[in-house]
Amino acid sequence: MRVLYAAILVAFLTACSTVKDAGVGMSTAAPSASHFGNALGFGGLILDVGSDIFKPTLTGDELADKAARKWKGHGITATTSLNDYIKGSVSQSLTDTIDKVKTDVKNGRFTGMGLQAYVSTMGRYDKGEWISVTYPNDKIDSGGLVLQCNKASKNCILSLKDERVVLPALRASTVTLQKIIGDKRINVGAFTAFEPKLSKRMCRMVTPINSWPVEGALTFADIPRIMLTKEMIDVSAFDAKAPLTLTGNLKSFDFSSQSGSWDITLEVMSSNGKSMRVTEKYNFETGFGGQAACNSVQQALAPAMQELVSKILSDSAFPSLIDVGTDIR
Repeated sequence: MRVLYAAILVAFLTACSTVKDAGVGMSTAAPSASHFGNALGFGGLILDVGSDIFKPTLTGDELADKAARKWKGHGITATTSLNDYIKGSVSQSLTDTIDKVKTDVKNGRFTGMGLQAYVSTMGRYDKGEWISVTYPNDKIDSGGLVLQCNKASKNCILSLKDERVVLPALRASTVTLQKIIGDKRINVGAFTAFEPKLSKRMCRMVTPINSWPVEGALTFADIPRIMLTKEMIDVSAFDAKAPLTLTGNLKSFDFSSQSGSWDITLEVMSSNGKSMRVTEKYNFETGFGGQAACNSVQQALAPAMQELVSKILSDSAFPSLIDVGTDIR
């Protein structure tokens, strides 16, 4: 029996050692804890299992130091719902919780979290996944706040605990865009077209091609505006009050239901005086019958516009459009 007990003890200590090592390199499979909030009550010494036989392997301060070294350059963006809630609340408890979040993000020291939660969460963070840190507070109507972060985004998203947040898809192109934009703040203004309020085109004289399938688009020119705005939001650069504003004008907007193509030219202008023009020829599979062909035209509109916007952002001329220089205050 003593031999069996010793074997179990050695196996447990080995496992603990492996978890400790994982806190450095994060290469070991993560435990199942889903967020820091599950372990906020740990505090003090970590992995104290309540027996003198098992000694703690890592103090809270040591663990926080490891987290701080991984956590670089994050800011915080509050959701619209949270901002509205803040405006309607004068709760000191809410203010204290927000201050706690700000301090944690600034210092990279999520105090009070357990080792398992750290290994699990930072393991996902290292892999480029979104992670969640819960700040429980029963004096806040939602029950607390949730901070969601990704190492590819310079800003974490802070929301109410019961709020459903749509997290941006952080593509490789988004990471590149972040590097180009840096800390600049950019507004996206009105987009127009060669025809006022252009929102419908007829396909084979019977089927209308509309702008409305793209949410919020009242005109075709609204589509690239909405998509460009989303790109700015994804990299935390959008600011409706920013001194630098991008506007646009559709110069051409044509499609062929027979060959299966969209041909779109857009000019983008900056309030700094610079401009650029991009053309996208987007090919797609078209149908044989008239209705099928026109349906294909409609379905290809959004992807064609997305490719157009991607071309703008990846064009070598784009950085000049967001160059603040010395003229804009």
